[in-house]
Amino acid sequence: MTFEELIAQGIRDTLDKKCAEYPLEGKKHHFSLGYKIRRRRMLRSRTKGAPFSIRKIRFFLIAVILALFALTGFSFWRQFGGFSFNIFRDHSKVLYDDNEVKTTIEEIYGLPEEYELLSIISEKYVVKSKYMIDGEIVTLNQYLISYANNANTEKNNAEYLSINGNDGYYLNMFEGKSYVMWIMDGYRFYLLGEINKDTAVNLAESLKIRKFDKDP
Repeated sequence: MTFEELIAQGIRDTLDKKCAEYPLEGKKHHFSLGYKIRRRRMLRSRTKGAPFSIRKIRFFLIAVILALFALTGFSFWRQFGGFSFNIFRDHSKVLYDDNEVKTTIEEIYGLPEEYELLSIISEKYVVKSKYMIDGEIVTLNQYLISYANNANTEKNNAEYLSINGNDGYYLNMFEGKSYVMWIMDGYRFYLLGEINKDTAVNLAESLKIRKFDKDP
């Protein structure tokens, strides 16, 4: 064995001996709570003056969104069929544009004969009727088409309906009530009752001109 080989062997033996004194799988070090607090404070102080920190960007975006809401009156628009909904927090302003409208109530529509007519009030621009069947009250209003009306869309969205080929929409109201609004024959109709959606739609589609014993 040469001199260089003897030196190399001695180095290897020394390294092996020293490595054996320090096992690889040592105990994991845990930083103290005080050190963690100081480190967090130090990192915050380093980023506090940053012009575009994530926190600042987040606050800026929230401010922009709130400003847009303020400019629009906290509302947004939705449209389907002939209806346009200007939706606010607790209601919607519903617009409908139709050139074929009537300026007076020329005929009065009603529900099928099996529905008992409880009351009817006729005014210049609206006919308000109440019916009953099996103890359930159903309200039917017939309006001259105005430029706008309000709908309660606080906790639900309007769903498009076609009533005998006419544009309409459905709302599932509070306490299990169904609300249907549609345009037909130059009038705007409103139907409300503690009935399900299918029943409400069937009633809307079964409307017909009725003759009453006493003219309202």
